[in-house]
Amino acid sequence: MTPPRLPRWLLRLAAPPEDRAAIVGAFDEEFHQRADSGRAAAAWYWRHATLSIASVLRLRWRRSAPLADLGGDVRYALRTIRSSSQGTGRDSTTKRAAGVRIFCG
Repeated sequence: MTPPRLPRWLLRLAAPPEDRAAIVGAFDEEFHQRADSGRAAAAWYWRHATLSIASVLRLRWRRSAPLADLGGDVRYALRTIRSSSQGTGRDSTTKRAAGVRIFCG
């Protein structure tokens, strides 16, 4: 018994390319486990595939958004600037000089 073609095709169409095989494969595997129930397995596939299309499209949109993690990038840049600017004061220069003196003898 094979999964219903139309919901499988819609799921493949909606899924991101990098996750397509895993998503459709999970649905197919569950279908084959339920296949002994016949029409109930096909009804399950239709119901869950159509309910999952919105989530799969949302996943696809999040992955393709070019500025999806802009906030995280800005926070990382600010943390990097802040940590590098903390080591440029007079106090840190004195500590570095003391460290060089101890190390060099």
